Amino acid sequence: MPVVCLNNATIRHALSLLWLLTMVPTSSTAAATETQSSQRPDIIFILADDLGYGDLGCYGRKDIRTPRLDQMAAEGVRLTAHYANGAECSPTRAAFLTGRYQQWIGGLECAIGTGNLGRYDDAVRLRETHDLGLPDSFPTLPALLQKSGYQTALFGKWHLGYEDKFGPNQHGFDEAFYCVGGEMDYFHFTDNADLYNLYHNGQPVERSGYFTDLMTDAALEYLSQPRDQPRFIYLPYTCPHSPFQGPGDRLPQPLSKDSKLWKQGKAPPEVYRAMIEHMDKRIGDVLDAAGDNTLVVFTSDNGGTGSARNAPYRGIKGSTFEGGIRVPAIIRWPGYVAAGTTCGLPTLTFDWTKTFADLAGVTFPATHPPDGINILQALTTEPQPRTLYWRKPRGQQVWKGVRNGELKYVVDRRGDQEREYLFDLQADEGESRNLIDERRDDADRLRELYDQWEVTTRRHRRGRLEDTWTATSPRNEIRPTFNAHPDGSLAITADERAGLCGFWERTFSVNPGQCYEFSALCDAAGQQHPRREILARLVWKDNAGRPVYRQHEATILLTKPRGRVRAEPEFPAATPDDKGLRFSGTYEAPTGAASVTVELHLRWATPGSTARWSEIRLEPIDQMPTRPVRIATVHYRPQTGSTNAEKCEQFARFVAQAQREKVDLLVLPETLTYYKSGRTHVDCAESIPGPSSKYFGKLAKAHNTYIVAGLIERDQHLVYNTSVLLGPDGNLVGKYRKVTLPRGEIEAGLTPGDELPVFQTRFGKLGMMICYDGFFPEVARELANNGAEIIAWPVWGCNPLLAQARACENHVYVVSSTYTSSDSNWIRSAIYGHDGSMLAAASEFGTMAIAEVDLEQRLHWQSLGDFKAQLPAHRPVIEGSSKAR
Repeated sequence: MPVVCLNNATIRHALSLLWLLTMVPTSSTAAATETQSSQRPDIIFILADDLGYGDLGCYGRKDIRTPRLDQMAAEGVRLTAHYANGAECSPTRAAFLTGRYQQWIGGLECAIGTGNLGRYDDAVRLRETHDLGLPDSFPTLPALLQKSGYQTALFGKWHLGYEDKFGPNQHGFDEAFYCVGGEMDYFHFTDNADLYNLYHNGQPVERSGYFTDLMTDAALEYLSQPRDQPRFIYLPYTCPHSPFQGPGDRLPQPLSKDSKLWKQGKAPPEVYRAMIEHMDKRIGDVLDAAGDNTLVVFTSDNGGTGSARNAPYRGIKGSTFEGGIRVPAIIRWPGYVAAGTTCGLPTLTFDWTKTFADLAGVTFPATHPPDGINILQALTTEPQPRTLYWRKPRGQQVWKGVRNGELKYVVDRRGDQEREYLFDLQADEGESRNLIDERRDDADRLRELYDQWEVTTRRHRRGRLEDTWTATSPRNEIRPTFNAHPDGSLAITADERAGLCGFWERTFSVNPGQCYEFSALCDAAGQQHPRREILARLVWKDNAGRPVYRQHEATILLTKPRGRVRAEPEFPAATPDDKGLRFSGTYEAPTGAASVTVELHLRWATPGSTARWSEIRLEPIDQMPTRPVRIATVHYRPQTGSTNAEKCEQFARFVAQAQREKVDLLVLPETLTYYKSGRTHVDCAESIPGPSSKYFGKLAKAHNTYIVAGLIERDQHLVYNTSVLLGPDGNLVGKYRKVTLPRGEIEAGLTPGDELPVFQTRFGKLGMMICYDGFFPEVARELANNGAEIIAWPVWGCNPLLAQARACENHVYVVSSTYTSSDSNWIRSAIYGHDGSMLAAASEFGTMAIAEVDLEQRLHWQSLGDFKAQLPAHRPVIEGSSKAR
């Protein structure tokens, strides 16, 4: 392998600079920035698009004149074994900016299609959720350079996401003038989906000219501006990517969709030549404008198309043969690298990321370590063995590749058909002789290396639907039919037999203490009881596949106060949407967890029913969500006054106090206009909305809180015991009519209600019940079934164990407001936690009890785990109860 020869003085100069820069702190202090700026070089990274390995004069082409790039090679180092990270453009660009294999990111292993099209399973799923692009959660080289004092600019092709949130200015570029997609008319800036592609700092702009000139001129203007900071310029040309238009080929109108000039690999030779020669001329202008201490690197994003010359290598863009991934690469840094030298060290695009970061004295976070090497350091040392990897899916075809030393293993998989290749590049650089049958052991060794790498880079990958989902059933005789569809969805189908059970499962690696968000969509049909038949389940495991345990503080223990509680399975909640049932949840990986197994079920299936799972995601998030809410209950007997208004006015002071205490929800007692009024229920009855509810509405608005108040309602000839919910806007949010009546109310001629509504508030979902309702578990259970997280309970008096039971059995917060003295062994005006414990209680009449709770906080029971999450799937089926929720 030829290795670059640098003279000793040059080696010492370059290495001493690298050592000095690594000693400079990378903080953002002014002193550090000034020190770094005075020593660090300008960096210009030039990227051609679809340029073949042999398309330059310095790489052997004679019919295309590239004097400026040839000169650049003569003045610096020409790499002869440099590879693009991807066989297409988006993958290589993602790898360069992040310094890592693009497989870590998800959705960018294949070029984003024109018009924001996903071209393989992960990308399709991400496109559907508007997540196809480079997310700002991944650290990038320009962002790190920007923070360390570099001025950063992009002029040219972006192709890492069409949506605004994926734009270059979101990734550390101060200045960005760019083509947002993968290809566009060089003069009219539209693509063959009729989308306009020319942008400046996130906004579409109008320009006149040839894009190769426009982007170069913008870079030259940027270079001419005075500055006191080092600069990083990313200059990704669209040349010679289609459409094939030379600088003199402008037409009055944009190219039509069916123009042959869009077709890759079919370039008119004279146009292809003109495009490259003009790009070479403009790169020369950039070289002339670059300052003395400027490192310039030129390379291509992937191998050439059928229009290019990739000789002597086999294959073209899109494949992992050498012609699809080996590209020209040139380094020029006068005074630091020796002129006229070559290097055969195998290198990848993201090696430049590591090189530039080291020169600038910046480091990637420990959570995103760069995968590349420092090329400048590697040029001055003995070559170290390394293994390089490629993977490019597109539709049902997947190209794989791994190079280890001089051996290279390639897989071309098309659906269920797979063809393997093994080449010895030292003896056969053109990959003309397949050694797969002669050297099976070497092929198996490289395939194992590849498989290990692929498993590693799949961890937490966005949009990833693993290839190794497994179809499972508790018993073969109740096994349904499983089908994995080409679009990546996973189907389970029951035949005419009842009670079939099965699920798809896949284990994902996790980090203890890391928070994760899970979601999956199920398109279900034919289920009689969907809430029981369709569910997702997540099971935590350690490195040996054994159960893991939760910390004591986060757990309610039933039998062992000082024991450990196992991390039982999680049950993501199901929410109907226009596509089906969407299951979602956020979870923190317990201590000791190394993996989580995701299960997607169809169980006890209705004959002929189906469940088709898709859009399956498990992604790390920064922290668990919280939803704090302050709840208050009033302990008061309105013993004076005889009119409804006089009774209501006695509660005004409590509402004012609630505002001072920053209360979100205030619960008042039942039938408060009737209590000690000397009148009958019917005498106190009024319409709702009516005077009393409007009065409390004004108080709610004046004091910015929700109020639950117990009133007597008249609706024509009927009278109800009713609770009203007033919102902080002063309006009636809703009302609840007591459904179970004691004999006194029955004898008074009241009518029971027949609905159990739940209301959405700014803090969560609220249900109501009244007094005697609490004696019956069905009322609170159905409110919980309907989504209630808090149940407001105006109550005259009852057994306190019932409050604990209703809270505990449904994992909801229950808020009682009573007329019962705290001296009695009876119900209190109190707030009960979702474990049944009393969080706060009022002891004296005329006082309030207040508690702050987090509606996102889960309760884990020994042997049950998060019992509330299991309720929909586990509660029995009773005719007439909620079936689909």
